[in-house]
Amino acid sequence: MGTKENVETVRVDTRGRITLPRHIRQRFRIDEGDELDLTIREGKIHLAKDRPELQTISDEREWGEEAFVDAGEALFGGEHE
Repeated sequence: MGTKENVETVRVDTRGRITLPRHIRQRFRIDEGDELDLTIREGKIHLAKDRPELQTISDEREWGEEAFVDAGEALFGGEHE
């Protein structure tokens, strides 16, 4: 099964700018001032919204067995063996 491609036609103005249709901006949450990555692959131009990298949040404390007991209680309520 191939991927479905949606083709939109946009016009380039005299300054080399294009306007992304509103429904595209809304769908991909592109706001004024956002930066897009432009790549060229196999003769085609691709735009991608730059997404921030995920941050790992850590805690210096050691996990004990009680963490797993508490998680079970949170999921299933009460104490379980």
